[in-house]
Amino acid sequence: MEQGSNANQNVPSDRWGPDGRKQYAEFEMFGVIKGEPQSREFPSGHYVARAYINYRKNKKNRDTGQWEAEYHGWDCEFWGDLGKKFVGVVIAGDALVVRGRMKVDRWEDKATGEKRSKTVLDVLEFEIVSHEADRMNRGKQFKEKRDAAQQRLEQKQETDGYPVDGDIPF
Repeated sequence: MEQGSNANQNVPSDRWGPDGRKQYAEFEMFGVIKGEPQSREFPSGHYVARAYINYRKNKKNRDTGQWEAEYHGWDCEFWGDLGKKFVGVVIAGDALVVRGRMKVDRWEDKATGEKRSKTVLDVLEFEIVSHEADRMNRGKQFKEKRDAAQQRLEQKQETDGYPVDGDIPF
């Protein structure tokens, strides 16, 4: 997995306690990037990339007995060099595994003054499982091979005297 360095916020110095144990629970998730990743560089020089990563959970409907898909996900943040690398190598639809820690962002709504909060996954590592571009390219290659095979079949049918359109002559 891609890892951050201690010089960035990717791997905080408080990750390990004096007894050698982790100071927080890590969360690992397999999912697909929904939408294009967004990034921002702050005046302080800090960099963050954000993406929504979702996963599918199949659940049997008790009323119908049919399996149905439920989609869940997390807003994820990638800080520092890890964020720059993330934005540089992924696109919407890529499947990946992310490992990080949950955190709660809190703020006050400027318009209403209400206190707001949102839970996000502060990603420490990620690994790309498959690229959407690769899947699209494989799909294109498959379509090209299928079309070529169809053309060969039609040419053979024309030379053998069989109907090209698939109609059976009886």
